[in-house]
Amino acid sequence: MRQENREERSPARFISHFFRFLLLFSVFALLSDDVLADESGLRLTGYIKTILTLNDFTGSDVLIAGNTLEDRPELEWTSITTLRLSLFWQLGNSASAELAYELIPRIQDDSVESFFALQAANPLTYRAVDFSEEITVTGDASSLNIFQNLDRAFITLSPSFGDISIGRQPVAFGSARFINPTDILTSFSYIELNNEERIGVDAVRVRVPVGALGELDAGAVFGDDFRLAESAAFLRMRLPLLGMDFSPLVILFKENVLLGVDMVTSIGGAGFWLEGAYTFANLADHHEADEDYMRLSTGLDYSFTDTFYASVEYHYNSAGSHDPDDYGEILSGLEKEIAYTEGAVYLLGSHYIAPGFTWQATPLMSFSSSVLFNWGDRSLLFFPDMQYSMSDNAVLEAGAFISVGSESDIVINRDSGSAAVSAESEFGLYPDTYFISARIYF
Repeated sequence: MRQENREERSPARFISHFFRFLLLFSVFALLSDDVLADESGLRLTGYIKTILTLNDFTGSDVLIAGNTLEDRPELEWTSITTLRLSLFWQLGNSASAELAYELIPRIQDDSVESFFALQAANPLTYRAVDFSEEITVTGDASSLNIFQNLDRAFITLSPSFGDISIGRQPVAFGSARFINPTDILTSFSYIELNNEERIGVDAVRVRVPVGALGELDAGAVFGDDFRLAESAAFLRMRLPLLGMDFSPLVILFKENVLLGVDMVTSIGGAGFWLEGAYTFANLADHHEADEDYMRLSTGLDYSFTDTFYASVEYHYNSAGSHDPDDYGEILSGLEKEIAYTEGAVYLLGSHYIAPGFTWQATPLMSFSSSVLFNWGDRSLLFFPDMQYSMSDNAVLEAGAFISVGSESDIVINRDSGSAAVSAESEFGLYPDTYFISARIYF
């Protein structure tokens, strides 16, 4: 009996109750009548976004256990709509609060499987408390699922020495254009379409200006039920050094330690960046050096005219492999497991080149394109994209991810959740994906 009482009064449980109170207080404060009456301090924004995707598996040998290849459709579609509402409340000069909520209906073929790509990071990993993500789920031929996401619920205090943010908020790092080695909490993969908002994490963050251009940035990010083994902490400095912005970074996450650096400068009118990170994996439990890994991204960008911009980036991933025969082991978690399960690594190879450009054809229409090329197995993903502004607050977008590479065999067992992969190239695992998106802002 005494042991149970000690557990109930533990620091983690106290902090958990405090954090729940903070989230509820933020919701109540933003929705109270007194706040709504203060039009000068309250701002409501949001958007409605619909993304329709079509995956083309033509030519791919994909077998769902229990089905024959003939039973599986070559074309599979998904429709995802996001309704996002954001409330921002300015409390004088010393405090503010923000709340954002998303309602996400998704309709898709019942056979759709997310086997062809690893997720850069689990978007809900660093949340101590949360609502249930799923509201309704059906299993019809065209499945309708409705999800919800309380994405922002935090207050920011601004004393004389800096800013303190407490609650659910975005936390992101890095300056690389395509792949960010230091951005491991809520990073996006190359094929992520819904990347407009970085998902919120439960955190306490302090930012203090240092000199005219520098900053000290420190914080704690809380995982499931505030458990230390599921949480993270970071310390970052940003300071001018030899004509560049220099940002060293340390992140402790899930019993791993990341040492990173981010450098940004200009060379002959072109922008230059170098972002790298070395991760010491599993320090708390039988650390083995062969589980450690390094990632690095460096590149250049240049605006040739007011309407044409181009960039190129090189990425190195030591957690990946030069040999496509190893991809199956990586996908099944048998090799470099921590890098892929906890470190937001999702690429299977070691060396990548990513060129890209954006052309503003007219004031209302822009074209962009990029390529992610795996130097080891000579496979690539080609990403053409077009955006058209229908009005000041409405945008229509269409594009595709075209995979080029030797085809691979995949057998999926739905019951066990496992996948057996015989890969000859990384991007041969991906289907061709076509999408159209409409966004309305308010």
